Amino acid sequence: MRTVEIHDDLLDELATYKHALGTRWQPTEPAFPNRRRHAHARHAISRHVTAPAVRRANMLRAEQGLPPIAQHVTPHTLRYTYIASMFAAGADHEYVAAQVGHEDITTTNRIYRYVLRRKARGEIGARRRQLLQALPKGR
Repeated sequence: MRTVEIHDDLLDELATYKHALGTRWQPTEPAFPNRRRHAHARHAISRHVTAPAVRRANMLRAEQGLPPIAQHVTPHTLRYTYIASMFAAGADHEYVAAQVGHEDITTTNRIYRYVLRRKARGEIGARRRQLLQALPKGR
């Protein structure tokens, strides 16, 4: 078990869910139990949680004229996306490692080094554009 931070919007949604459960909410029980009130098995999450969410997202995307999510999405895909997004947003490496349960930041950095390189290239490119814009015209 570990403590992770969540966005305020998600916290509001979870509070609404908890309120709707009323006395069925038990902090020592799974928050999203299966029919037998146990935690979902890994493959069941993909089948009963992730897949319906992707279907719903694709319906909404179609309504907006956007292409569907093409790849097979798993909980690990979402984890991977979260880590890559945190690095792209400039999050501290130690913070990201702690959030995803890596005891050593070198594990996180090794797995996601391509994201870090892409971010660095983007920052270098942005600085280069700023420099070129700052030069006097005609140079």
